[in-house]
This record gives sequence, structure tokens and C-alpha cells, in this order.
Amino acid sequence: TMDYFFKTEELEEIIEINQNKAKNVLAQMYTECRKSKRITQEELAKRAGISRTNITRFEGGDYNPSVEMLVKIANAMDMNVNIQLEEIVDGE
Repeated sequence: TMDYFFKTEELEEIIEINQNKAKNVLAQMYTECRKSKRITQEELAKRAGISRTNITRFEGGDYNPSVEMLVKIANAMDMNVNIQLEEIVDGE
């Protein structure tokens, strides 16, 4: 039973690390798209119907966006969301 406890703790840590990595990559990708389209956070918020505060928090990695929010932001930039799953490769 102790062995199970340590494996569960280790798995939770791995999941948390992967969640943070995905959230940061996603925020960076959205921020780069917004900037390349020369759209301010304020304008994006208005177009998407989302508060600027949430846009700022999301881009800063301090907000865990819903799929709905991601789609709204993407549509506001005339883009689509494409989500894919990939196999975990050792060392990643």
C-alpha cells in the first residue's frame, strides 16, 4: 500500500507539471497570434466578449481557460482551435 501512495504522489506531480507546461505553451501561442495580428488585449476582449482581466491573466499563465474561452478568443482573431493528443515519448 505504501508503494501505491508513492506512485500516486509521483503521478500527481507529473500531471501538474504537464498541465502547467500545456497552459504556458497555449498562453504563449495565443499571445503571439494576437500580437502578430496587431490586436490589443482590450480589442480582443471586446471581440470575444471576455473581460480584459481574464485575457491578461490567461496570457500571463495565471488563468486556466475553458475550451469555450479558447474558442471565443480564437474566433475573435479569425482563427480556429485545433486540439490534438500525442503519445508521451520518454524524456518529454
